[in-house]
Amino acid sequence: MVETQLKLFKLIKSASPQANILLASATLLLLLKILVLNKFEPLFAGAYALGLMVESILASVIASYIFYLIVVHLKETTDRQAIAPYIAKHANRVVLSCKAQVSAFSRPANAELGFETLSREQLELALKKIPPYSEAPLSFGLNQKNANWFQYFEYQSNRTKSSIQRILQQLPFLEAELISNLAAIDDCNHVDMASFLANQKFNNTDLSVFSGQFYEYYILNRKLESLLKKYNYPT
Repeated sequence: MVETQLKLFKLIKSASPQANILLASATLLLLLKILVLNKFEPLFAGAYALGLMVESILASVIASYIFYLIVVHLKETTDRQAIAPYIAKHANRVVLSCKAQVSAFSRPANAELGFETLSREQLELALKKIPPYSEAPLSFGLNQKNANWFQYFEYQSNRTKSSIQRILQQLPFLEAELISNLAAIDDCNHVDMASFLANQKFNNTDLSVFSGQFYEYYILNRKLESLLKKYNYPT
C-alpha cells in the first residue's frame, strides 16, 4: 500500500507543473464551493444553477487531470524509463570521449590532468608541450599507423557526433536542458571543426592555440555529466 502511494506521488510529482497547479486550484475551489458556499442561501435568481455549472466545470478539470495522469503521462513515463538506458549509454559515450582526450594529454605533457578539476591554465600549459603532428594514442589502417593529434580529434569528434545524433532521434523523451547541452556540444568549435583541421596543414609547434575551444568543449561535457545525474539517467 505504501509502495503504491509512493509510486503515485512520484507520478504526480513528475507530471507537468502547470497541470498540477490546475488540479490543486480546481480541487480547492470545488471544496470551497461544496463545504462553504453551499451553506449560504442563493443571493440571486439562477445562483443555484450557476453554482451547479461551476461545480461541473471544476469536476471536469479534475477528471481531465486524472485522464492525463493515467492515460497520457503514465505512458510517457513508462516509455521514458524504457528508453533511458539507451539515451544514457550514448550520452555517457559523449562524456567518455572528452575524458579520453583529457587523459590522452597527460602523458605527452608529463602532467596529471584530472577531469573533475581541470583548469583553463592547466590545459593550456599541457597543450603547449604537445606538437600537433606527434603521435596521438590512436592507430589505424593495415599497418596500424599512428594518428596525429588532429586526426585523433577528428576520430573522437565523429564518435561524439554519432552518439549525439542517436540521442536526438529520441527527442520526445529528452529534457529541454539535455537537448540544449547536446546541441551545444555538437556545434562547438572543437567538435564541429575537427574534420576541417585534420585535412589542413599547420605550422603550429604546439596545440596551445586550440586550448580555448577545447576548454569550451570540456565545460559543456562537465555540464552534460551533471545533467545526467540531475535527471537520474543510469551511469
